[in-house]
Amino acid sequence: MYRRLFAALLGWVLLGTAATARADAGEDPREPVRTAAGAPYAPAVAGTVLSETRTPQTGAYRLAYRAGRGVTEIRVPSRPGGWRLTLAGPATTSSPALPAGRAATARVHARPGVRVTVTVVPRRPGPARRIPAGDAQPSMSSAVP
Repeated sequence: MYRRLFAALLGWVLLGTAATARADAGEDPREPVRTAAGAPYAPAVAGTVLSETRTPQTGAYRLAYRAGRGVTEIRVPSRPGGWRLTLAGPATTSSPALPAGRAATARVHARPGVRVTVTVVPRRPGPARRIPAGDAQPSMSSAVP
């Protein structure tokens, strides 16, 4: 019994130590947990968060906030189809379509005092591209010496 209790306690201590080290380095200590969960999140919100929701069935993430000074960041994990970001309110982003196959960060700019809603939804992977028969390259295994 004590062995299990000690192991659990040691796990929490190590997890807390890792989070503290990340915070001391200026990083978000919650990031590994969120990234492992495979869901978008906002590590930096320039303003006051009004609401934050996730819909696990669709993978959608919604953040509503009253903008302050600075830039809001939205991070998304790697996904085959990528992600689409839409904005409601007077805000702009240079990355409304986040790339497929890698994690990415979108930056949202807004005037202080305005209400902004950011919605991130997964995009479906595109259909596989067909190569016309005449353009196909022979593979090494089918090449004749």
